[in-house]
Amino acid sequence: MKEIKTIKFFSIMIFLSICLAQVRIGDWDALTSPLQIRDIVQKGDTTYCATGGGLLLYHNSIFEVLTTVDGLNGVDLLSISKDNNKNIWIGGRSPNGFVQIYDNEKNSIDLFDYGLTEITKFYIGDSIALASFVDGQDLGLIKWIYSDYQWSYRDIYRNFPTLIESINGVEI
Repeated sequence: MKEIKTIKFFSIMIFLSICLAQVRIGDWDALTSPLQIRDIVQKGDTTYCATGGGLLLYHNSIFEVLTTVDGLNGVDLLSISKDNNKNIWIGGRSPNGFVQIYDNEKNSIDLFDYGLTEITKFYIGDSIALASFVDGQDLGLIKWIYSDYQWSYRDIYRNFPTLIESINGVEI
C-alpha cells in the first residue's frame, strides 16, 4: 500500500512539473545580443546602433533593443543611416540583405527585400538614396527616389563595365 502511495506521489509531482514547465505564448521575447556594434548614427538626442542582435537605441541614459518582436525584419544588422525626413534606414547582414525604414515613433514604414546577401552602406541625399550591396560574389547599388512623400524603388545596378572588388564610396 505504501508503494502505491509513493508511486502516486511521484506521478503527481512529475505531472505538475511538466504542466508548469510548458512555455506559453507571450512568455518569451526575442533574446539577442547587441554587443557587436557594426554601424552607428545620431538622430537628435538618440543614438541608433546596427548590431548583430537588433537595433540598439540609447536615449536619456536608457538602452533599448528592437528585435523581430518589435517589427524588425531580421536582427543581424550591418548598416544604418538617416534621411532628411528623420527616418532611420537599416540594412541587414548575411544571409538576409533587407532594407527597412523606421520613423520617429519606432514604426516600420517600409521594407525592401530583394533576396540579397547583405546591405553594406547607405548614401542618402534630399530626393535620392543609394545602398551598396553584396549578392553572393557580386556587388552593386540600389537606387530609390523620394516623391509624393514616400521612398520608391527605381533601379538596381549589378553589372559594372569593369570587375570591382568593393564599393568604397558614392557621392550624391
